[in-house]
Amino acid sequence: MKKIILFTTLLIFNFNCLKASSELPECEGSDQKKWVSCQGTQILGNERKYIGEFKDGKRHGVGTLFNPNGSKYIGQWKNGLPEGKGSETWEDGTKYIGEFKAGKKIGPGQGSLIYPDGSKFIGKFKNGLPDGKGTMTWQDGSKHTGEFIDGSATGNGTYIASDGSKYIGKWKDGFPHGKGTETWLNGKKYVGDYFNGLIDGQGTMTWQDGRKYTGGFKNGKKHGKGTNLYADGSSYVGEHKNDLPDGKGTYKFSGGEEYIGEFKDGKRNGKGTLTYINGATEKGIWEDGNLIESLK
Repeated sequence: MKKIILFTTLLIFNFNCLKASSELPECEGSDQKKWVSCQGTQILGNERKYIGEFKDGKRHGVGTLFNPNGSKYIGQWKNGLPEGKGSETWEDGTKYIGEFKAGKKIGPGQGSLIYPDGSKFIGKFKNGLPDGKGTMTWQDGSKHTGEFIDGSATGNGTYIASDGSKYIGKWKDGFPHGKGTETWLNGKKYVGDYFNGLIDGQGTMTWQDGRKYTGGFKNGKKHGKGTNLYADGSSYVGEHKNDLPDGKGTYKFSGGEEYIGEFKDGKRNGKGTLTYINGATEKGIWEDGNLIESLK
């Protein structure tokens, strides 16, 4: 599953909704401090250039700032700084369309961030980063809709992968974290705890063929105490490690036999007793599923 995180350093771009030309008169004279309610061209340091409106000697109104690396800002200005609706284009082609405040990247509000590969984020921004509700869509068709904080998915959210698998639940720092539900196209479903993007904690996993596990997980695998119900009607209740019965537990066969004892790597291993449906028993030390020493 993708890590949903959008750390961005915003630089400049194209906003078609703004006026293409100004109705203000041309600015007169070379003393830009005296440019009041006019339009003109201002040459800045490092080969930067501003074309647009001025008020009281400052960039104010609608204008375009060109940078030598090809990045550019088109939009509204106030007191010499970008403020209001505008667009930025990065040198690499990444684009942002939305709101600005006091020239500091992006102010609070709704916006769109479009990447060169076609990926796109639409939603709320704060201090230059996605913050609040939004939707991130990738080129392969996968999509995340939910809450963001400081550029990463945090809070409630839904991620749908390009193959149709889905996660609905809690997120933290770009990963599923907390309670959630994940479904796969093959019919598998998990409901339970996540930690840093992995199934971890208590939960229930079900399969289309009828299998079901309820219990502990660690790093995406069965771990700790849990109950396995198998498709053939057999069951295991006990301890797990690395996805397999490991430790003390009880395995009931579909035919009625029952083994109570120790397991290792999914097999009878250690002390245990196997009871047959006719009441006969085999008690002793087991290794790799076989009785190697009988005990009274």
